[in-house]
Amino acid sequence: MTQSELALKVGVSVQQIQKYENAKNRISASMLHQIALCLGVPVGRLFDGLPEADIESEFGSPHKQEHLAFLSSVEGQRLNDVLLALSPQLRRRIATLAETIGIELSSARISSEETKG
Repeated sequence: MTQSELALKVGVSVQQIQKYENAKNRISASMLHQIALCLGVPVGRLFDGLPEADIESEFGSPHKQEHLAFLSSVEGQRLNDVLLALSPQLRRRIATLAETIGIELSSARISSEETKG
């Protein structure tokens, strides 16, 4: 698969794929998962040849571990499969919607806690 084909499938530019490949930009766990799906390999395969310390520093935090655990779950894989079937533009719009919902829920929870306190 060419970089152009991969970029098109995951919804980023060829230049962004090159930056990921050359370690110029960091890559999110979800993007790493999408790339692995497109390449037909397990996510762990993308770490072959890296020193163990590099892997731990990149994915060692509990927050990142939680992301990877979700992406490995049936629910996470289902969500990724559904999102990958959509156009990159629609995926971005859905991500924005999900972020907005999260912010609204968080704000409502904070307001509720302030009212109780």
